[in-house]
Amino acid sequence: MTKTRKWLAGTSLGLAVALSAAACSSSGSDSSSTGSSNTPQTSASTSGGATTGPSESSSAAAQPLSKSKITIAVPGISAASAFLVVADQAGIFKENGLEVTLNEGVKPPDTPAAMIKGSIDGASLTGTATKASAKGIDVVNIVSTATHEPFVLVAAEGIKSLNDLVGKSIVTSSPTNTPGTQTAALLRNAGLTGKVKVVGLTSTAAESAFFVSKQADAEYVALNQAMNDIKKRPGSTIIMDNSSLPTEPSDGVAVARSFLNDHPDVVKAIVKSCLQAAHMMRDEPDKAAPFVAKVFNLDPDEAKQFLQYQAKNIVLTPPTEKEFANVAEEYSKIPGSDVQWTPDVVAKAWDTSFQTEILKDLGYTS
Repeated sequence: MTKTRKWLAGTSLGLAVALSAAACSSSGSDSSSTGSSNTPQTSASTSGGATTGPSESSSAAAQPLSKSKITIAVPGISAASAFLVVADQAGIFKENGLEVTLNEGVKPPDTPAAMIKGSIDGASLTGTATKASAKGIDVVNIVSTATHEPFVLVAAEGIKSLNDLVGKSIVTSSPTNTPGTQTAALLRNAGLTGKVKVVGLTSTAAESAFFVSKQADAEYVALNQAMNDIKKRPGSTIIMDNSSLPTEPSDGVAVARSFLNDHPDVVKAIVKSCLQAAHMMRDEPDKAAPFVAKVFNLDPDEAKQFLQYQAKNIVLTPPTEKEFANVAEEYSKIPGSDVQWTPDVVAKAWDTSFQTEILKDLGYTS
């Protein structure tokens, strides 16, 4: 069986804040999952007294959806999929008539084919979907909730800036995945290409182990992974994020275009849930904090810091033409790319008509 996390809402939708400091093996939006493919599915019903969902008294849905049980692939439970975790744990998916399984067992490069085949219904890998669309695979991104993915640079004690890493090393994902491409962009923009050694690994567990064991001087990884690795390597700190990079559509969901055509009501429910969860994370962080703390193994203060980082980049409006152009420019620099990237090629991978409609219904303005 593939590794999944299926969060089924119980009678009460609250969560107690978990204070464990266990390491979290999650990843950025295009990074490889580290879960074993034979790990059993786990279920967690919610209990406790935390404030939840958009409206506890409303019915699950006005009309039954054409498909209520869906599976969304995620590259590990990471900061880049936090909006999905919050939608699940806060009961937002259920409120909108959905029972969602977050599946960590599908390797990111395999998600487009899996969506076409129907073995999964969606994936939180908009970059992977965009690249697949450019190669003729008929998948489409349906929602974006941020302008930057939540990746940060963590460095060992005494290192305060990128310049301090000259002659040293950074561990991150492979160069064709989002953390790897962004690491290259950050170094290029700082004039440090070739002056800092970049080690690209294929799993978040390997990245963490490499940094924690002091084989690398820094790591560029998802925010939750960074916060947990800091605990394991005393003195290390977050020295920068990716806010200096151009804005791009981030932290969203893709589906097969056939799924969009066959189940528009389900796609609309997914988009609505994602927007409500992202809105909670940005504008009602006290409500989102207990869910973030539990799933990402953070204490209350760390959960607050996590959401402060996330809030800076959460944007609920659809991607712009300028952002599509930014993606095209970034992807054209990926080593070995055989696609002629243009803004139109990127735009073809997006259909955010439901996002625009639902923003108006919800009264969200940004």
